[in-house]
This record gives sequence, structure tokens and C-alpha cells, in this order.
Amino acid sequence: REGIVLLDRDDRVQLVNDEARSLLGLDADPLGTGLDGLALPDDLVRTMTADAGAEDEIHLVGERVLVVNQQVASWEGRALG
Repeated sequence: REGIVLLDRDDRVQLVNDEARSLLGLDADPLGTGLDGLALPDDLVRTMTADAGAEDEIHLVGERVLVVNQQVASWEGRALG
């Protein structure tokens, strides 16, 4: 029951699994959509875009309480998103 969302360096959705879509209440396929177009709570957006990462942060999305972990995606030492 883990949702995964991968953002690029411009905060556009590049990957989202079915569980993330369900947990975040996303009806349409958000690929290529910027975070500002997803109508997510501001505090969750800040966590998702933080450079410092996050571990076990609690967020309320609709009627769901989510435990969120965030880290920078990198490849061969280069930050990708």
C-alpha cells in the first residue's frame, strides 16, 4: 500500500503508481502535470519539493492521513527530480 510519485526538476509528474493515485485522490492520469495542477494541500507540495527530504511526515489529504517520505531522485550523482 505504498504510493510512489516521481517528479522531474520542474516539479512535473513523471511517474505515479495506482496506489499513489488512490491515496492522493487523483482521478485523471497526472503524467506531465505540474504539482500546482493537482490540487494537493500546500504543506504536502512543500514536502514533495523540498531539497532536504522528509521522513515519516504526517499529511492530511482529503479524508486520508498519509505518512510521507521524500528524497531527491538521482542518477550517477546528478539530481534528476
